[in-house]
Formats: sequence, C-alpha cells, structure tokens
Amino acid sequence: MKRRLTTLSALTASLALAAALAAAPAGATPERGSAPRFAEPRVRGLDGQASLRLDLGRALAGYPLLRQQRSDRRSPQWLAPVEKARLDARRIAFASKLTRAQQLQRFIAIVQHRLPPGPSEDARYEAISQAEVSRSGEARLSRYVAQRSGRCRERAFLLSAMLREAGIPAAVRYGVVFDSEQRYAGGHAWVEAALDGERRLLDPSMFGSAEPMPAVRPVVQDVGGVGRRVTTLQTRDLTYVPTHDLRFDRGRP
Repeated sequence: MKRRLTTLSALTASLALAAALAAAPAGATPERGSAPRFAEPRVRGLDGQASLRLDLGRALAGYPLLRQQRSDRRSPQWLAPVEKARLDARRIAFASKLTRAQQLQRFIAIVQHRLPPGPSEDARYEAISQAEVSRSGEARLSRYVAQRSGRCRERAFLLSAMLREAGIPAAVRYGVVFDSEQRYAGGHAWVEAALDGERRLLDPSMFGSAEPMPAVRPVVQDVGGVGRRVTTLQTRDLTYVPTHDLRFDRGRP
C-alpha cells in the first residue's frame, strides 16, 4: 500500500509539472515557486484588425528590482519580451529616483524601442498578423513585442501594462484623431492614465520620448466640419475623439 501511494504521488507530481510546462511561455525555463500567469483577455481589433490576445505573462510582484540581484537563485532565469518590459517598468517606478514625469517619458521610450513606429514596419506587421490569425484565429501581444513590430493598438496596450505594473491606473481608448487644422487623421488607439489626481493622455505612436506627456482636458467642439458636438481630448497639436470603450471577451487587462 505504501508503495502504491508513493507511485500515485509521483504520478501526480509529474502531471502537475506537465501542466506547468504547458502553461509556461514558449522557451521558458520553469522555476520552483514561479509566479502565476495573468489572465489573458481578448480585445477587439481596430479598423479591420484581428482580435488581440493580451498575454502579459507571469506576475512579477516577487521578482527582484535591483539588477545586482540577478545572481540570486530566486531571480527569474528567463523572461518573455512583454515580461521584460513590465519588469523594466517596475524597476523604473520603484527602484529609481526619477520623477513621475521622467518615469513616464522612460516608459514611452521603452515602448517605442520595443515596437518602433514607422511606415517601413507595415509589411512586417501584416506578415506577423496573417501568420498569427491563420494559426489561432487571433493575434497575440507577446508575438508582436517579440518580433519588434506593432501599431498604435499594440503600443497602447504594452504601455498600459507597464503603467499598471508601476501602480498607475491606465486604460486604452479607441477613437479617431484630427490634426491642428481639424483634418481627419484616422482611427487610433491611445492610453489615458490617472496621475496626481489629473487625467493624462499618453500616445507612444505620436509623441516622441523626449516630449513631455501633455495634460488633456475635455472640451466640446465641432469636429471635422460635420456639425456634431462631441467630447474630445485636446493636446497641443492633436484632437482625440473617443468613439467607444473597449469590450473585453473576458476579464480586464
């Protein structure tokens, strides 16, 4: 009987290990006591894009923030690109002496480095999207970040994940953008964050890393010459018009 119980315990442990390996990111090295993974909500596309799966990886609350702690056996041996960006956000927010404004600029710079904007990336982005959709019927944020290719939607969700990792409430918004002369510029995705009691707008697709994040204020005005009055978000050069809130298939990012 004791031998049967030992065999049953070994089988249970093997099944648990197999389940952990199946849940781990591709190429990950399993660790004892590794943090659980986040839920993976799916958000709808923008302007004909496929749905996007927000696979943000593992929870990072217990990971060391100081780089000299990397040799510690408890430190992660492998991190996915999305997890690296989120851990960078935690380090910047909790293990640096930067001001909040400097931290936000650093976050934007990281997003632009991992998902560089530019028209030359369009063909690469489309190829990745087609491969992902043909494989699973949807795209995954981790795939775009790993391949260093993304558009406004992917940059916005990566930045939102970094802000939340740093303890800053943030949400992604879909809408349309008009230039300084009220000319329609197209559909867009951006991030709205709450900081020091104020509502702020961050747009890694439009604002350079050296430009301070402008504060925004709700205004009511005619947009695009159509005689329609809407609540907009006004920055120095652009007018953002939220068209709808995101609908998540399950959970929240």
